[in-house]
Amino acid sequence: MLKKYLFLFFFLYAPVAVAQTLVADGVQVRDLALDRRSDTVSLSLVLDVSSLKIKGARSLALTPVLKAPGQTLDLPSVEVMGGKQYIYYMRNKKSGTTEVHRRNPGALQQIPYTASFPHEPWMDNAAVYLSAARRHCCKGSAARETLLAQAAFAAPAPDRLAADAARIRSVKGTAYVDFPVNRWEVKENFRNNASELYKIFRTIEEIRASQDHAILAIRLTGYASVESSWLMNAKLAKKRSEALKEYICEHLSIPQDIVHVRSVAEDWEGLRDFVQKSYLFRKDDLLSLIDSDIVPDHKEMILKMDFPAQYRILERDCFPLLRRTQYEIEYQIKTLQNEN
Repeated sequence: MLKKYLFLFFFLYAPVAVAQTLVADGVQVRDLALDRRSDTVSLSLVLDVSSLKIKGARSLALTPVLKAPGQTLDLPSVEVMGGKQYIYYMRNKKSGTTEVHRRNPGALQQIPYTASFPHEPWMDNAAVYLSAARRHCCKGSAARETLLAQAAFAAPAPDRLAADAARIRSVKGTAYVDFPVNRWEVKENFRNNASELYKIFRTIEEIRASQDHAILAIRLTGYASVESSWLMNAKLAKKRSEALKEYICEHLSIPQDIVHVRSVAEDWEGLRDFVQKSYLFRKDDLLSLIDSDIVPDHKEMILKMDFPAQYRILERDCFPLLRRTQYEIEYQIKTLQNEN
């Protein structure tokens, strides 16, 4: 069916990506990506607080902010708390938009962050900042802001938008491409990879076979399971997604610039969905753990130690399903009159 929210890729999709590390008040910001799709803007990044030092009764509020002359948009905050402050928060917490994490001294701790919000014209050339404000109980210090990126979205062409959007279609699918342990080379003869790669290749080739279709974009999203460390999973998900892009571009002679890659370090949402639909013993306890604010590595350790029987079942039946690539091929129909 026609999806009215789809748009002409080369007019409206203009991502801003920042891979290097930036430092704000002891926090490292990694893998920042900002993009606009039709009337929605999305921001994603990773907050690395591994080097952050916070006393027990203190916290640090981190707030991404969009700024342009005369305009400001504060996005939902992340607050990292010392032990005492976190205990107080858990006893007295109220609903709100702030995501709260406890700082685990001496541990690697990385917090994935995503936010989506309606596009407004002033955002096309806005700057993205990270505001960091230290707090002690109910008192707070002045926030410090660090520039992260400068947006530069392409302006849409209003006179062509309706006609072009009507010609946009997309096909989505899931492929379970396997990799050797801790490796990211694509091996077509490894396990069931030949048939899984064929899913993607066939979809692309079927679209390219029609002279009336033109591929605008290919989007690959790689997911890792929750096993092992978050840091390793983040690396593997990213490297494997990039390797799959290279493999597709090389074997199908596809331009690199139309293939877009993102990765999800650990698919806790997929795990939650599996557990929710299962008949596992202590399912409610499992869901409470999955939904908790505990850092992923500690969460997985508790899952393995406190739910050993359930973990073995998940390891066998769920984790392989989490390790996957979701793909989307977006294409344009050149002449609408050819459609039935």
